[in-house]
Amino acid sequence: MHIDVTTQARLHFGFLDLSGERGRRFGGMGVSISEPRLRLRMEPAKKLTVEGQQAERVEILATRFFDAVDLRPEARIKVVQAIPEHIGLGSGTQLALAVAAGLSRLRRLDLSAEELCALMNRARRSGVG
Repeated sequence: MHIDVTTQARLHFGFLDLSGERGRRFGGMGVSISEPRLRLRMEPAKKLTVEGQQAERVEILATRFFDAVDLRPEARIKVVQAIPEHIGLGSGTQLALAVAAGLSRLRRLDLSAEELCALMNRARRSGVG
């Protein structure tokens, strides 16, 4: 059994109404773009192993996930394709949520998108990612 997770990069157009005065929980606009994209492949394993681009970052995120759900870190994760870091394409959010979503499915946890965001400390400002 394996789990494949693919997610697109995004462009963030800015923040709107961060104070919440207009009734919005988040304040931002953005759009996903077809390239670059993130592709992860996950499968069961006896311990946590990560290979490919940004492996160290993925390992940190996977460990955070396993700690948050109180499970032993057991998975093999391969980064097939990665979004370049630190150029404004949402690579951090996409990576964190892709790791959490994939591991959640791999370990057969029924976690909502909101729960995954909370576990990975994401979607606190704009909600665009």
